[in-house]
Amino acid sequence: MDTNARKFKRQNVEVKEKERQMNTNARKLKRQNVEVKEKERQMDTNARKFKRQNVEVKEKERQMDKKARLLKRQNVEVKEKEKQMDTNARKFKRQNVEVKEKERQMNTNARKLKRQNVEVKEKERQMDTNARKLKRQNVEVREKEQVQERVYKKRCREDPSFLEAERLKKQAKRCNNFYKQTEKVCSRDSKQQRRSDKDYCEMENERQRRGRFGITIEDCIRKFHGHIQLGPVYICSCCQQTWFKESVLKVENSSLHERQKTKFLTHSLSVENSEWICNTCYSSIKEDKIPKLSVLNGMKWPCIYILYFAINSYAQSCRIKGELHLDYFCTVNILRISPTVEQYHHWQVLLCVREWFYDSVGNFDFYQMLSANQNQLFVMKVEYFPIT
Repeated sequence: MDTNARKFKRQNVEVKEKERQMNTNARKLKRQNVEVKEKERQMDTNARKFKRQNVEVKEKERQMDKKARLLKRQNVEVKEKEKQMDTNARKFKRQNVEVKEKERQMNTNARKLKRQNVEVKEKERQMDTNARKLKRQNVEVREKEQVQERVYKKRCREDPSFLEAERLKKQAKRCNNFYKQTEKVCSRDSKQQRRSDKDYCEMENERQRRGRFGITIEDCIRKFHGHIQLGPVYICSCCQQTWFKESVLKVENSSLHERQKTKFLTHSLSVENSEWICNTCYSSIKEDKIPKLSVLNGMKWPCIYILYFAINSYAQSCRIKGELHLDYFCTVNILRISPTVEQYHHWQVLLCVREWFYDSVGNFDFYQMLSANQNQLFVMKVEYFPIT
């Protein structure tokens, strides 16, 4: 009867609202007691857990929570407050090294998974490029980045393998004519811009002078002796002429392709048992032109015969062009000094043009002459050039 009476009364809205208000106040009063409040919270938790065992109820509740959060986040203050709370919570968690490492690994894996999509990867790369471009508009940021890059490269270049890899990378890039031309233009423009500064021009000239002649008088003397110590003993593998050290470079250090090496070079070895090429031939080959004085162009005189002579001490020290009168009724015109014969390392080979006036020279027994004149004997390679 009481239940029916209460149901009847609640049909009246005012009575229903009054009863709801009384119940609310009664619950508030009870919750002031900590034990009652904790007991009620535990009961609510258990009730929700029980309900969530039903997948539909759980999904419905999740959807309702999501809509409620979206609605709240439309308020900027609420959204900012929630974001700040999340940030603080993550900072607190990351104080634990294991949690921090686990989160880092999860982020790495997530990025790797995303980058398997080409569009995502390209979009991310473009965003990074734009961000760096925007930062580099600030002069200080750009200068700082350049300093960091110089320090990094300087440290890396202490490793010979890194230097070699960098050289090969640049060499491969320069195979592209557009890249090569662009690099030349940029280098030329950069130097022109710098040379507009008088201080830079003076510094550049001074650096070149120091590199060429030395800083002190002792360096100048030492460099001079070093320059005149060795004659034109470097044989160009392309034109077979002999050159000074400043006029050649090693073939293995050049940027010639294998096709060009096979076509233009004769693979002749000279100083350091290495193959050399003169700057003249190198410039022509780089433009895919046949060097005018190359063997490939037919500019080689046939070697008719080889004669051997014991040359006096004056001939041994001769390092200049000109007519030289030797023993055994022989007159030769010294043109160039070519490399030392390896099997007779203390001898020198002289490439000559001659007009012969001899009688007994050709009758010498070479091996007997070796034993008799071992300390003074030099070998002379004679190539006959017809006189017209």
